[in-house]
Amino acid sequence: MLACPIEERSHEIKDGDLVIVYERHDRMKALVVKKGEQLQNRYGVFKHSDWIGKPYGCRVSGKTGGFVYLLAPTPELWTCVLSHRTQILYVADISFVVSYLELRPGSVVLESGTGSGSLTTSLARAIAPSGHVYTFDFHEERASSARLVLILVLECQHWSCHRLCMWPLDMGLESGVLVLLLLDSVLILFMYVIVLVSISLVSFLLLGFGLGSSVFFLLVFPFLSP
Repeated sequence: MLACPIEERSHEIKDGDLVIVYERHDRMKALVVKKGEQLQNRYGVFKHSDWIGKPYGCRVSGKTGGFVYLLAPTPELWTCVLSHRTQILYVADISFVVSYLELRPGSVVLESGTGSGSLTTSLARAIAPSGHVYTFDFHEERASSARLVLILVLECQHWSCHRLCMWPLDMGLESGVLVLLLLDSVLILFMYVIVLVSISLVSFLLLGFGLGSSVFFLLVFPFLSP
């Protein structure tokens, strides 16, 4: 997924674009602009055709005098309105991840676990305009849903997807990325076994066989339970 420069982004709402309809600070929703359709809420009736050609951030009024704001789907706003197919990261955690990884324009990022795509959009912004984000999800249906959403958010509005590569949709099962993920899982398991053995030995030496066995059982029990 290659992000496009800011000067190439569209600042006007077009038919088929995604907008964030802001009603109040705790009430927002994402809508695809479709000519001929309308939005009806407590603030009135709003025709999509009236939105086309207006700039993002504008205020539009309904027939009954109420109004809403039409906002661009920034990563922060998208995190607030996206459909939670999985547990997501929120803005505070995303900021920490991006800062800790020292991401900058031109960086290449491998995201293991696309999920709902909350982190993916922020990664794309951080590495724009020349970086790449490769995102992978083992769940094919979830990956397919995320793909549609990411194309809509990133390509139609902000960081265009010149190349969107998602496993398992775009890659074979024998991909080197799969090997990388498996090796990572094996490494984590190996480290846990080392820690388990070390704690058990220390427990036997310091506490004796009885208490040491109890500590060992407490550590192993989660893996034995169904």
